[in-house]
Amino acid sequence: MLASERRQRPSFCRVRMTTRERVGLLVLLVMQAGMLTWIDWRTAPTWDEWGHLPSGLYHVQYSEFQPYCVNPPLVRMVAALPLVASDDGIRWIGFPFRPGDRPEWMLRSVFLQTKGERCFELFSLARMALIPGSWLGTYLLWSIGRRFYGATSGWIAAVLWSFSPMALAFGGTIAPAVWAAVFGFLAAYRFYIWLTMRTWRATTWLALATAVALLCKSTWIMLPPVFLALWSLDWLKHRHRAVGKDALQCVVGMMIAWLVIHAAYDFHGVLRPLGDFEFHSRALTGYEGKDFPTGNRFADSWLGQIPMPLPADYVQGIDIQKSDFEAGRPSYLFGTWQDHGWWYYYLVGIPLKEPIALWGLAALLILGAVLGLQRWIRWREFVLYAPGVIVLVFVSSQNGFSHHLRYVMPFFPCLYLIASRCVAVNSRWIRIAGCLFTLWYALSSAAILPHSHAFFSEAVGGAAEGWRFLSDSNLDWGQDLLAIREWAQKNPDKRPIWLLYSPEMLDFQRLGIDAQNGEHHIVQGLPNVAGWWAVCATPMTEPGREWFQKQLATIRLSPTLKLIEVKPSDLDQLRSIKRQGDSR
Repeated sequence: MLASERRQRPSFCRVRMTTRERVGLLVLLVMQAGMLTWIDWRTAPTWDEWGHLPSGLYHVQYSEFQPYCVNPPLVRMVAALPLVASDDGIRWIGFPFRPGDRPEWMLRSVFLQTKGERCFELFSLARMALIPGSWLGTYLLWSIGRRFYGATSGWIAAVLWSFSPMALAFGGTIAPAVWAAVFGFLAAYRFYIWLTMRTWRATTWLALATAVALLCKSTWIMLPPVFLALWSLDWLKHRHRAVGKDALQCVVGMMIAWLVIHAAYDFHGVLRPLGDFEFHSRALTGYEGKDFPTGNRFADSWLGQIPMPLPADYVQGIDIQKSDFEAGRPSYLFGTWQDHGWWYYYLVGIPLKEPIALWGLAALLILGAVLGLQRWIRWREFVLYAPGVIVLVFVSSQNGFSHHLRYVMPFFPCLYLIASRCVAVNSRWIRIAGCLFTLWYALSSAAILPHSHAFFSEAVGGAAEGWRFLSDSNLDWGQDLLAIREWAQKNPDKRPIWLLYSPEMLDFQRLGIDAQNGEHHIVQGLPNVAGWWAVCATPMTEPGREWFQKQLATIRLSPTLKLIEVKPSDLDQLRSIKRQGDSR
């Protein structure tokens, strides 16, 4: 081992913090927890959360892992723990699930019918259990930025993560995006440490971090091959290293990770042969038609005898997710719908969803490079960034549909750490400017709380104009139901309320919301009944909803929810518009 690397060992074992740093980090973590708590309790469950939490309860209570198998179970199991501890679980459904079923939506109905109006309280309680994952991200970015680029960079990276609209929006839900980003970044950092130290302790920590990352998001099945490729490149740079010890540590590390992953699944479906699965995706059935019959292209080959290292439900979930991408779905970008996605969707979406101050930091980084003040990224720094960047490239290549920027959340810690490098220069003015841009970033994000999901860059007009650019979870994902309920309770004289909330899957009355689904009262894109129309932003972007887009809000309850009063006298004018449309 190189002498320079031996000298680095103590710095990996512990982070020496001054009293001022401890206080500063504690203040930042308290602020982050406060913002997440505000979001947890002041926004309603998102569409996917209605499947995540009941499925997590089912995992913990009954060791059944097929519900929501398209995502690994760790995050929703952690979220379910407070409810299990308070005896607010879910009842057993007494029939088996078939491969390819999506039983999470059945569990959603059971949970809703059982809990009623308490659903909102229970979801908020479950969300609180996930705050430590966001805290870990803050600490990681602070410590890594400090170690690589200096104290100021560490603070900038930590503040960017703590106030990130994306990290706040999804850190305040039961969706696995933030935990996947944090533990994937932790695994990359532990791999960086292992490359430097190559000790058994480093091997153990790397195996544990990788296993947890895989249990957060199946996208991280790419981590082992990525680490192998990076190790190979590192070996080529240091050919004097012996391979034997590395290989032994690799085998032991894989065994540790394998045990942790299967333990999370209660050792169900261990080493099932590849040929025994019933697949749905074209890639795994071998079927090239437009429909999706079940099958297994490996069943009659020697490959079908190979035991799968991952749990059976994990493999089945990857197959279902793959079939979703193959089928394609209508996707929305810059006001345009098409039946598939765009390869550049995420490259365009990230700037739209970040405060413009972040690009000020990027400008400072470029300025420092032009002036010769920035050094090149070293090889082993690249090792730290590589997994997040590869996720961005891989997800961008899957253009069956483009819906959710959260799919590339693992790239965001890399983005913030790179941005923090801008102050790692010998220029007082650049450092001051970097701190001012960071303050601007934090204030821009804080200004929209608790509606961080609706944040859009000031450069495109902010949250009020976001519907013109993106849709789905990037805009409005059902978080405004609480605002509708509170307004309806305070205004009992304003009835009826017609709600445009997509998808059509909830019993609003059961949730204590005195509103009715308005989808069935829209003809040719126009309302055909009078009342108060509560229009959420995502359904407003759908084709044929131009009238709702153009109408000014009678009352605006949030950046992504407007109320439009349609009076009985307005119906005659709307009928006239319909007749004109028919005559054309």
